[in-house]
Amino acid sequence: MKAEAFVRENYPKDLEWSKHQVSVEPLKEIDKTTFLREYAYVVYCSGFRQSVVEKHWPDLYQTYHEFNPALISQSREQTKESALKYIGNQRKVESVLNTAEQLKDMTWGTWINYKQQIKDSAPGFDILEELPFIGPKTKFHLARNMGFNVAKPDRHLERIAVAHNMTTESMCKYLSGKSEELTGRHYDIHTVDSIFWRAAEKNIIEGHWMDDHA
Repeated sequence: MKAEAFVRENYPKDLEWSKHQVSVEPLKEIDKTTFLREYAYVVYCSGFRQSVVEKHWPDLYQTYHEFNPALISQSREQTKESALKYIGNQRKVESVLNTAEQLKDMTWGTWINYKQQIKDSAPGFDILEELPFIGPKTKFHLARNMGFNVAKPDRHLERIAVAHNMTTESMCKYLSGKSEELTGRHYDIHTVDSIFWRAAEKNIIEGHWMDDHA
């Protein structure tokens, strides 16, 4: 499989990240800080090139006080001003700040209940759409980054899936089932997503993965 070979040779960290990200018990180890960090990353990546977000991520990480909701809330205006210096999208910054405020105000019991509600909302994860800046597609990106074994229907994966009359999820599920036959290794849906996203982002595969055993 061309895409897998390319990613395994050039971006092995993508495979390692995905392997360790998928959890048999999604959200179990996710605290408010981790949740806010993953949420903020998805918000910033929405409509932006990942390379742009990655370039500024270390600075944003520090600006948002390592995504500690309480510390962000204590210095909201200063945090906002600093964050806008790196990526000047006010709606994205306000979304992160507002979500930090919501998380800060959650009691321990409310937080545990909220995580259970997210689990119970699978496979559609509609509850995540209640968060600022999270929509019908980005909710899957966020769920995936929190350990759920799902694919995110972004523009790269959707283009490939549509070329085969599939959805992103059905394509990644199919290829996960065929991965050992095609590559000698088993890859779950989460990792198939990583492989095809990276290969498409680098123009290694553009449409028909069956044409060249992508």
